[in-house]
Amino acid sequence: MKKWTIFAYLFSMLYVSAACAGVECLSGEAARNAFVDEKSEPYFSLLQPREMAAKTGAQIVADTLQFQRDKARSAYLGAILDCTPEELEGLKGYISIIDSSVKPSYPRLVELPWRFIKVKDHIEGGLPHTRGNAIVLSESLLKSMSLSAQKQRWELGLIHLLIHEQVHVIQRARSKEFAGLYEQWGFRKANSISGAEVWLAIHQIVNPDGVDVLWVWQAPGSARVIWPRVILAGESAKPSMPKDFRMVGIELVPAANGYLVQTDKKGEPRLRNLVDEPAYVDAFAGVTSLYHPNEIAADYLADLALWDCLLDKNKASAGRMAEMDERYKPIRKWAQQILAP
Repeated sequence: MKKWTIFAYLFSMLYVSAACAGVECLSGEAARNAFVDEKSEPYFSLLQPREMAAKTGAQIVADTLQFQRDKARSAYLGAILDCTPEELEGLKGYISIIDSSVKPSYPRLVELPWRFIKVKDHIEGGLPHTRGNAIVLSESLLKSMSLSAQKQRWELGLIHLLIHEQVHVIQRARSKEFAGLYEQWGFRKANSISGAEVWLAIHQIVNPDGVDVLWVWQAPGSARVIWPRVILAGESAKPSMPKDFRMVGIELVPAANGYLVQTDKKGEPRLRNLVDEPAYVDAFAGVTSLYHPNEIAADYLADLALWDCLLDKNKASAGRMAEMDERYKPIRKWAQQILAP
């Protein structure tokens, strides 16, 4: 969608509201507390050795798993940086565009404060993510954002990224509403999932934007249930993010009070790539982050905000308009009910 242009009036009004309230880059104790806090949801207490190596960029050697997790937490704390004044102004510029364009249609998409934490590039493979109510951005990404803002070359990809990440913040504040949306899509929350625990621990990669992985999906008109996950492929002791990511659907069967992972003769989960699940892919057309309903919703809402609020559609063909209306059916009605005035 990068070929579409942002409405020109947004640029003319940008610096009128560039000093918008509610944009903060955390530093010092506030940043440290927000980055490693586990009061609202677990994170470091879930990590396994291979993923800690991927997430910190180095193997963590320690006598116990708990000590490894403690060292990983320390590595995260040591990676926090302060935003420069230019980076903060760049963030305010981008958020001013989002706020002024999205608020008339979806005010609850921009009602929460925008809080950021800057970290060194090696943390989480440099990927943007959230912790609690703060968006975590790498130093390289913030530099790129700052430079484009200084030149007023506003990148749709960066606008999409910011909305996507803020949706993850909103998901924590509106968990019940989002859970209802996921159920509309055919997801259900499992009470428990058991089986192949050793293999899953070796290959897991905890998503900070979706630590609850008990969401399963049943194909329409079928008894077949899959467990969407993102895993670390291969066996390397130091896997790479995101190169070694693999989105998979793990086969499940009903069990007492939950589900059981189907396994092969080696005790490994029966799975295949999510993109090879036609019914699943068709259900979420146009979405690339398929491995968790939180990610599907964040992609959808960021796409919808761009399409409905930021893109000049005057030259769009009738066919294109119909195609996009069909694509956003799974999300637009819900967004108008939950995020609109």
